[in-house]
Amino acid sequence: MWSPGTCSTRPGSLPECALTDGGGDIGGGPGPAGGGPQIAPEPVINEPVNLASQQRTIHILEGDATGGGHGFGRGIPNKSEFPVADSDALHYISDIATDPAYEFGVEWTPVGNGRYVTTQSRGGLDIRVIFDPNGQGIITGYPVNVPRNPP
Repeated sequence: MWSPGTCSTRPGSLPECALTDGGGDIGGGPGPAGGGPQIAPEPVINEPVNLASQQRTIHILEGDATGGGHGFGRGIPNKSEFPVADSDALHYISDIATDPAYEFGVEWTPVGNGRYVTTQSRGGLDIRVIFDPNGQGIITGYPVNVPRNPP
């Protein structure tokens, strides 16, 4: 019988988990000492994380005087909408914003006002994120590979 191993997280990433049955694999065979297979499942979002401020969360999902409004089902004209739950959309944006694999000036391109932009994929969506590393954090995020709402 197998049991979940320990899961660890690092900022900006999904949990890293491993499963073990005490012998090192799911099938009850020999573990690492016996050369048995190691099985590590793909990470699952158990508790989505939102690192955007409340103001930026409202901007991203509902929209405000400066734009935004990309939450599923909002129907705002000319806006792309996330085709996933709001919590997942915000988790994807937060994950991109904190991913240590992306460097400012490399994957992140300056856009002025000390802000940077990148487009990365999460959950089958290409998501553009604008980030201010000088204190404001996540400015916005929206999907770029889904159709926009009609005018």
